[in-house]
Amino acid sequence: MPEKILKIQEVLQAISAKGTASRVVFSSGAFDLFHYGHFHALKKAARLGNVLVVQIDGNELVRKRKGNDRPCLDEALRAEMVSSLEFVDFVFVSNHPSESQDTLALMRPNFFVRALRDGETDQDRNLRQEKIRKWADVTEVVWLEQTPEISTSMLIPVVAKNGKKHSMEKFPTVSVGIIAYNEEANIGELLRAVLRQREESFSLSEIIVVSDGSTDGTVYKVREIKDERIRLIESKERIGKVSHLNLVVKEARGELLVLLDADVLPATDSLLREMVEPFLGDESLGLVSVRVTPLPAKRFFERVINYSQVFKESMFVKWNGGNNFYSCYGRARAFSRGLLNKMHWPPVHSSEDVYSYLFCIEKGFKFRHLSHVSVIYKSPDNLSDHKKQSDRFRLGKHTMRKYFSRSFVDENYRVPLGIFLRELVVYFFKNPLMMGSYLFISILVMLTPFEVTSAGPLWAISPSSKKL
Repeated sequence: MPEKILKIQEVLQAISAKGTASRVVFSSGAFDLFHYGHFHALKKAARLGNVLVVQIDGNELVRKRKGNDRPCLDEALRAEMVSSLEFVDFVFVSNHPSESQDTLALMRPNFFVRALRDGETDQDRNLRQEKIRKWADVTEVVWLEQTPEISTSMLIPVVAKNGKKHSMEKFPTVSVGIIAYNEEANIGELLRAVLRQREESFSLSEIIVVSDGSTDGTVYKVREIKDERIRLIESKERIGKVSHLNLVVKEARGELLVLLDADVLPATDSLLREMVEPFLGDESLGLVSVRVTPLPAKRFFERVINYSQVFKESMFVKWNGGNNFYSCYGRARAFSRGLLNKMHWPPVHSSEDVYSYLFCIEKGFKFRHLSHVSVIYKSPDNLSDHKKQSDRFRLGKHTMRKYFSRSFVDENYRVPLGIFLRELVVYFFKNPLMMGSYLFISILVMLTPFEVTSAGPLWAISPSSKKL
């Protein structure tokens, strides 16, 4: 199933790809405490054309309109609910009003569905329509009456009345695991960012930090942060990430385990909540990963690698809605206890994230990639560091065949040729210099010998990607 929750520019690209026959219907709203009135209005809107795009008003916009006690639900949750409707094609979140120039000049839909406001006169509506047509002259405005029997404002007192009962419901406990080797540049900021996470729908039980024989100030930076939930485990010798992953799984007390690389930062303070919520009520879900977003580049080489990530992300999200192993980024993953009880990482030095994905699928668990949630990382800014990372990935396919059948591994590694070629052409014409440079770098990497040849659990570090 294609990804529905996109950025507005990605929505426009997706509509353009559908061709000139698209009749686009655009609607918007807070959709806070989604109810039948919302469902009824969107279903009516969908019948007007063949592509329904819905703007979810962002948290900031809802607060401005409805007060500081709204929204009741975060924008990401509201977007996910609306996107689950079969007749909704695309959803984007925005803090710009849907009737503003910023939005309409981009969207220019065939139909713009608006709700009639209480006490609004024909003159008021005509003024609104003139303003809309100013920014989108091809648009027909369709007015829908609100469903009087139900509204979010009516539901809020009911929810508040039962709030005490719901507040006593048990949320899952979450352990966060971080394996660190010489990560003094970022580990302190990462821990503070994890501690700032909003504990909504989960309880943060602990943060387990394992220092894998660090020789810099990593341990000191961890001890600087005084919080009883932080547990530091020191290894005097470097024995590798995989051995410590198994240790974290053994030590973790949480019902869910979130693994974070030590050289990333959460993009928002809702990262953990977003990673946890897909598990609620779905015992078949074993593994969740999120999008990875590179920091803006300072050097040309880094710009090229950043561009390649955008190209690959676009390609992978079009393959099974992003639910494939290429989207199982090791930088940030969440695991169910059911999967962890069955899994033990073997002593692989490359692609342990691929192993977790393949094991998850082979054992009948589901994987889910969250493209609307991300962690921030830094791309390498030189060929040597990039090659160290690339070598680990290149060795992965051969390594995985030791633990899974050759056909299973090859099937999961094989990107559909049509998707690859289409995205390659698109991104080459978007920026020939960046794409051409990346292809040259890739060929250069493939023609040079592996720097990592050992079958053990250690790998070469890429120093330029460590300081965010």
